[in-house]
Amino acid sequence: MGLGNDLEYEKELSFVTKLDKKEAKRQGRSYNFWDTTPTDNWFADCETGKQYAGQFLRYICRDNNYIPLLTDCVLDMRRREDRSDIEIGFCEMICQYAMFSFLFREILNEWDPFKLIAFWKEHITGDEIDSYLEGMLDKENREKSQALLKKVKQQAGVKA
Repeated sequence: MGLGNDLEYEKELSFVTKLDKKEAKRQGRSYNFWDTTPTDNWFADCETGKQYAGQFLRYICRDNNYIPLLTDCVLDMRRREDRSDIEIGFCEMICQYAMFSFLFREILNEWDPFKLIAFWKEHITGDEIDSYLEGMLDKENREKSQALLKKVKQQAGVKA
């Protein structure tokens, strides 16, 4: 799986572990891309999954730009016998960002900011927006984004 070279994913992605040499040889790969420990607490595990999605997105958006990493993660999720709400939180967060990215692209193509406002008005609450930011941005960028989002929320009629 993956590129086959030693990118040291496990240093930045807390859900990735490097396999020992014996296991790596047996499996024909170097990493387990979904090594998680569920708590059996639905809320906590969903939040953990969202945090993992934030780590994942930050990782691929930087200079790493390794998109097949998502495939590696999903394949390792499927290998596990014990599925948890961590996977739900992770997948929901990735889907939400894919949806927002697509929507932003559509808005940019048509230069229609009212589509974004209409979408937020229909689908998103103020608390959800804040939770998305919490998992994705460092403190400085989160504060800048929250100021911008406050204006958008006000225009959308969402409680700021």
